Amino acid sequence: MASFSTLPESARYRALSGLSWLFSGLLVLAAVAFAWVYLDYSYEGRFDYDQLFGNLEAIPPEYVRVLGSAAAVFLVLAAATMAFFNRRKARRLGLPAWDDAAWKMLTAFGLPVLTGAAWGGILVFKYGLFGLVAPLTLLFYGLGLTQASTHSLPALRYLGLAEIGLGLVSCFLPRETLIFWGLGFGVFHMLFGGLMLLKGEG
Repeated sequence: MASFSTLPESARYRALSGLSWLFSGLLVLAAVAFAWVYLDYSYEGRFDYDQLFGNLEAIPPEYVRVLGSAAAVFLVLAAATMAFFNRRKARRLGLPAWDDAAWKMLTAFGLPVLTGAAWGGILVFKYGLFGLVAPLTLLFYGLGLTQASTHSLPALRYLGLAEIGLGLVSCFLPRETLIFWGLGFGVFHMLFGGLMLLKGEG
């Protein structure tokens, strides 16, 4: 794929593993399936407009607790999975598991994501805009990936753009947080990891 950056290949973080994306996607789907079954997440009539936009107190506390817990568990497990497989690939390629390129990639990724998390927390907990949870997480995650691509795999930009597109679509279906999380953080991750494996980027 064409590069969107003028950085030489040697200045990029090259230890990203396709297995890390594949397994992190599987973990997300497992977390989404657990939350779906636990919450009895039927399609119709879960929340009305007032609950989603402007009245967080009307959302059953169990939904907030389970969704938050599932997201937190995913973040820890996904980070551990990424670190394990990336370290494994770095060792195989004779590269450092952590170097200046890795730091730049993490900084480029983290700034948009942390900004989105802070803004999302304000919108949800101060203004009760629960319906923006899925759009905000997907949009800022996608922005983080596009920024990280300049210091790692150029193809990450395409995954980031796909996440941004999915986030925009989710704005029109604010009740379907779990569906969009499953697609964006689960299916998209698995597809990206599978494509990396096909290109020999295990």
